[in-house]
Formats: sequence, structure tokens, C-alpha cells
Amino acid sequence: MNFPIPPSDADAPDPAGDVTPLVRILELLQGEGTGLTDASIARLPPEHLERLAVAAQRKSQDSLDLLRCLLNCVEIILRREPAETARGSLLNLNGHLAGLLEDHERWVGLHENAVYYRDHPQVAERLARYWKRSWA
Repeated sequence: MNFPIPPSDADAPDPAGDVTPLVRILELLQGEGTGLTDASIARLPPEHLERLAVAAQRKSQDSLDLLRCLLNCVEIILRREPAETARGSLLNLNGHLAGLLEDHERWVGLHENAVYYRDHPQVAERLARYWKRSWA
């Protein structure tokens, strides 16, 4: 039994490289090229940081829920498919599991940074000033 997994736009590589849209969005949000991975979010007002933290937490939970679902698929494949056909399905699923785990970790990091800057406005202000100078 083979369970094909349809491609997801969020998982599709950028035509210019191997970066997924999620990775690209997070790079832009977190200050790509600044040397500080979350420098640009520090300039957001506290209410936006709160919304960002809540959204990132939801997306991290979504990634975990999808991981659990795919792990259930692994169990079904192992129980129902012959070993020679299960191998291909499991290799395919492994790639999806790894991607979801990376997404989860990125969302958790974004959540933690947004909460930190929301709770430490003085640090956020200093970092936002640095970010502004470095991009000026």
C-alpha cells in the first residue's frame, strides 16, 4: 500500500534555490544578513510582538500535529506494506518528517524571540536602534 503525499506550496523550494517559502519568510522577519537572527522583529511594537508570538506558537503546534499524523502513517506502512515497498514510502515520509521538525524549531525560535522582546522592551529598543543603523 503506497500513500502518496501531495506537494505543499510551503514545502516547495524557491525556483532560485533550495529555500522554502517558510524559510524565506522567517529569514526576512528575523533580519537576514544582519548577524543577529532576530534583529528586525525587535523594532515591532509590543502588540505586534504578541500577535507574532501567538501566531508562531500556533504554527509550531501545527507542525507537531502534522508530525504526529505522519508518524501514524509510518506505523500503518510498517504494519501493512511488504518490506520492499515500505522502504520507499518510509524514505519519502522521512523527508517530510525532517522538514516538519525544522519548521517546528523555527516557529519555536520565532515565538521565543517575540516573547522575549515583548517582555524586555529596553533590549528590543537597543537592538532596533542597532538594526536601523546597520541597514541605513
